[in-house]
Amino acid sequence: MKMRLLAPVLAVLALQHGVDAALAGPAGITFEEFARPGSASHVTDQYAHLGVRFSTVQGFDIRGVERRSVDVIAYPFGAFGNRAAAMWGNPVTLTFDHAITELSVLMADTETGTFLGSVEAFDGQGRSVAFSQAYTGAYNTPWFFQQTLSVRGQHIRSVVLRSDTDGAVFDNLTFTAAVVPTPASAGVLALCIAMGGRRRR
Repeated sequence: MKMRLLAPVLAVLALQHGVDAALAGPAGITFEEFARPGSASHVTDQYAHLGVRFSTVQGFDIRGVERRSVDVIAYPFGAFGNRAAAMWGNPVTLTFDHAITELSVLMADTETGTFLGSVEAFDGQGRSVAFSQAYTGAYNTPWFFQQTLSVRGQHIRSVVLRSDTDGAVFDNLTFTAAVVPTPASAGVLALCIAMGGRRRR
């Protein structure tokens, strides 16, 4: 009798868990949307539907030009497709609506033997939980040196990308959200527990 009473509730819980797991799948950003006519020239919250927002700090690039935003530029080279985001020596911060567990990003620089860039991940309290960096070597493409940097950790809520003072470009961001039960599934689970307790009494 108890199993017959719980069966419909467990079915709903299993279905909701499947939805939660689907929402926690990997997501990717390539900035190719910015190639469309009329598109903005910088990225802020265009990927809010993926749960991520971009920001930077005001500063000046190596030529003395003031930079206030994360610019998306034409970059028709190899794995970068047609568009990439530029770093002008200022850190770029990605803030996530929900925790993620891993992130990777493709970075490139035209200089050799210099600092390519770094990726540092932080939890919700601002504590560093993962770090990765790379230096440029001999060109591994016809145009520049490129490398994918990755970080992995629990409860990542923000990621900071850094380059050397003359900047770099980045693209092909991928990240995976942590599996977090939605309020609906949590409520169904509580109902299951309550029903089980009443049956025992």
